[in-house]
Amino acid sequence: MLLCIPDSTMSSSLTSDILARNILARMTTRINKEIESANMNFIDILNTIPPENASLTFFAALPCSRPYLNDSSPYQLITLPSRYKKNDSSDMFFRETMNTPSTFPHTLAFIRKEILRSNHLTWENLDREQIGPDIVLLVHLGSGGNGFRDTAHGGVLAALLDETLGCCIESWAIQLHASEQASSATRPRSYTAKLNILYHAPVESPGIIIVHAWFKKREGRKWFLGAKILGGNGRTRAEASALWISERVTVIAWTQQHNQSSGSKSTRCLIGAYADVHGRHQLVVVGDQNTGKSSVLQAITEVSFPVKDTMCTRFPIQISFRQTSAAKELPVKATVVPGPLSEEDDELLARVEDFLIEKKELTSEVMEEIIDKVSACGFGRSLFC
Repeated sequence: MLLCIPDSTMSSSLTSDILARNILARMTTRINKEIESANMNFIDILNTIPPENASLTFFAALPCSRPYLNDSSPYQLITLPSRYKKNDSSDMFFRETMNTPSTFPHTLAFIRKEILRSNHLTWENLDREQIGPDIVLLVHLGSGGNGFRDTAHGGVLAALLDETLGCCIESWAIQLHASEQASSATRPRSYTAKLNILYHAPVESPGIIIVHAWFKKREGRKWFLGAKILGGNGRTRAEASALWISERVTVIAWTQQHNQSSGSKSTRCLIGAYADVHGRHQLVVVGDQNTGKSSVLQAITEVSFPVKDTMCTRFPIQISFRQTSAAKELPVKATVVPGPLSEEDDELLARVEDFLIEKKELTSEVMEEIIDKVSACGFGRSLFC
């Protein structure tokens, strides 16, 4: 049982302050500066930004933090990114609204070390809840989030569950996505699609709670997670099951984000082969004008594109072959997705949107064979799932 009450064996607050300072001293390569979210990904933030010293000192005096703070713990102390000051308007709810003496005066977060340190995780068919939560969040509740007297509002608890789940999926997404590079700007965002909460008992406030979150499984763009809230006596006060969905990002959007984050501009076309959440294969070529997009696809698929009509040469564009169904005998459709256009390009945009080729001879079965050949030649790149 985890008791979150002051430890009578601690002689004074000086003891917990010394413990907190010793813990901070063991945390190397920390950077005490504002986060520039465009230049640091989520894992970078967890690895480099120290937690709030006041919160660490506060929780170091409570027995409930001991299992996570000792040297043999499978958890590493981290900063809750949404509580740290940034240069934009993100995370304002947790960073400012709920970061006051009367709301959440202190928070302390932990992550399982293997998640933070490994880029090749074995995660399938594992009961993460039984192994231990992936993310642990200790929260000092003030009375500013009350519903009934001395009782935390259910919406406040839901927000804490959702935030802890968000930290969990963000960590896993970065470590599981082969496409992760130096910046989170190039990665598809994930959003809460469903959050089912079962409230077992009221949560007293002011008081201390512990939030656990763990990853269950992933199916394409769908992420399934679980979470629960423990009270100061270690008993479960609320449980949650959640579904998060990663946004469907086009290759052209990825390229634009990559160019913005890297400060460079792509001078060649990129080809990507991937399957959507329903298992339908796609072959995509994206690039700026005069980079050979149409020629590449025509060479691979023998489908001609209206290059002479200047539909593919005046602006960044994406050309896609998409299976209409997982059924192998059905035809494949070819579509064009334009990049940003100016107002004078309205007529051209209309023609692009009308462009659609349905190739009867280019069936889904042939499509899969083409993608296999492209991947075997080293051209295929699984940018998204």
